[in-house]
Amino acid sequence: MFFDQAAYYSAEGGIAVWLKIIIGAAAGLIVGHWVPPGYAVWALIGVVLGALADIVLNRYLKKEKEQE
Repeated sequence: MFFDQAAYYSAEGGIAVWLKIIIGAAAGLIVGHWVPPGYAVWALIGVVLGALADIVLNRYLKKEKEQE
């Protein structure tokens, strides 16, 4: 689902997808420094949350654009 949507993005939008995933992974690594079970799990959670944030944000912006 995520990769199907990402394929339709413009070049700038595609970069934004990876940027959100990288930010999520970095945040996961920071959290994993202090909170068990450790870096790898929190980095994975951060990647998933970054991807979901992109999907939710794009759906919200699409609805806003349709309402105009």
